[in-house]
Amino acid sequence: IKTAVSREGVLLGREMEIILDTGAYADITPRLARGIGLVGAGPYRIPNLSIDVYAVYTNKAPAGALRGVIGRQACWAYEQEMDQIAQRLGMDAIELRLKNLLHDGDEMHAGETLQGFALQQCLERVRKALDWNSSTVITDTGGQKVRAKGVACFVKHTMTPALSFARLTLEEDGSLAVHVSSVEMGQGAVTALTQTAAEAVGLPVERVSVYFGDTASAPYDQGTNSSRTIFHMGRAIVDGCGQLRAELLAHAARLLEASQEDLEISDGRVAVKGTHERSLGFAEILGRTFGFGGSLSASGMSKSEAYLDRETGRGKGSTYYFTGAGGCEVEVDLGTGAVRVLRYVAANNVGRAINPMLCAAQIEGSAATGISQTLFEEMCWEDGQLLNPNLVDYRLITICEAPPVEAIVVEVPHGEGPFGAMGAGEPAIVPTSAAIGNAVARALNVRLFSLPLTPDKVLAGLLHADEPEPRPGTAGTQA
Repeated sequence: IKTAVSREGVLLGREMEIILDTGAYADITPRLARGIGLVGAGPYRIPNLSIDVYAVYTNKAPAGALRGVIGRQACWAYEQEMDQIAQRLGMDAIELRLKNLLHDGDEMHAGETLQGFALQQCLERVRKALDWNSSTVITDTGGQKVRAKGVACFVKHTMTPALSFARLTLEEDGSLAVHVSSVEMGQGAVTALTQTAAEAVGLPVERVSVYFGDTASAPYDQGTNSSRTIFHMGRAIVDGCGQLRAELLAHAARLLEASQEDLEISDGRVAVKGTHERSLGFAEILGRTFGFGGSLSASGMSKSEAYLDRETGRGKGSTYYFTGAGGCEVEVDLGTGAVRVLRYVAANNVGRAINPMLCAAQIEGSAATGISQTLFEEMCWEDGQLLNPNLVDYRLITICEAPPVEAIVVEVPHGEGPFGAMGAGEPAIVPTSAAIGNAVARALNVRLFSLPLTPDKVLAGLLHADEPEPRPGTAGTQA
């Protein structure tokens, strides 16, 4: 990564070369190469930008998609370079970012007009929660441990194009059955989709049931991935509920002898506006319209399209973009090289929090996963052979190392999402490594470029702590 910057801290141009190790088979890497091309330069206004991405075969196990797919790797590079730029210009690291951030209505690198791009709000919330001061480095009385803070912000794409269907039935008893192919894996899809359907059709949540079927019984969904379920399946459900509401209003208008414009739906009833006496429940409308066993059915759909020119990278690459920021305070043991995250703050724009508690839990879990990958997780290879293929030798974070995570749910609705919602499952993982890496670099006065940040790498870096960073050349700064 090579970046040109004015003396005032304005980004002028960026050139990137990204090489992805796909292993012995391509698997999903070609799509990841496309994705990192969309977000690899970060959430900044950069008038001159060139990104070349290469996927290469190696004698290793195939690489696949993982939570926060490809965004974390890109953020690790561009956010560390932003700190380097700030240091060389003598600017505060957050002020440099604020000076260059993209905003709602701006054009993303591929050419899309941004909606729900609330990065400034996220970064400001992190700054306040951290009580940020970039110059603060604290050494304990014995000189053994050093503490410092770091921040990072990001942009992440979502799978595009995408297609989702939902099948809905308003049963004879006035309850709603929703059939989808989304998968509940602990992320709270059942709860969020139930709430979405209840709000969209006008029923209490206890009168809505969401059924997760199989490919033989449920309508098509492209996949439960890319934090896309609440956006795409939610839109499909809202679409289907809109059809059911239209039919209900048509039947109710006849039964109540009123025009549809004068009717309103609330809490499972259709009423003439301004009066509760002239109203009918959903079940009564169905019974009086169809007789015994009558019901209404609808099929909702959400579809998004994409086009990117293979040479220029211009077009529409993502239906929407996730944004957020992360910040942390770390403690580095100068004797052992051990890095400990004392606390972590994650602020993410979810568009609209259908269930705020679930959103906060997803942000916490995603951040914890990123901290684990930053400090512990590493696949060790020798001649194509994985040396640590078990959970004894492949370390994961435990409750002993997990820091408190403050999850900040930012809500700037997206115009195309269901009630403005976008998603919350993955994005908080993206800036974790860069934020921790920036904090460690500030504590040690030396920058580490290889993950994970294990004690041996820290100790090796300390050998060069007193050496100044190389001055930028005429072409810009390099990381």
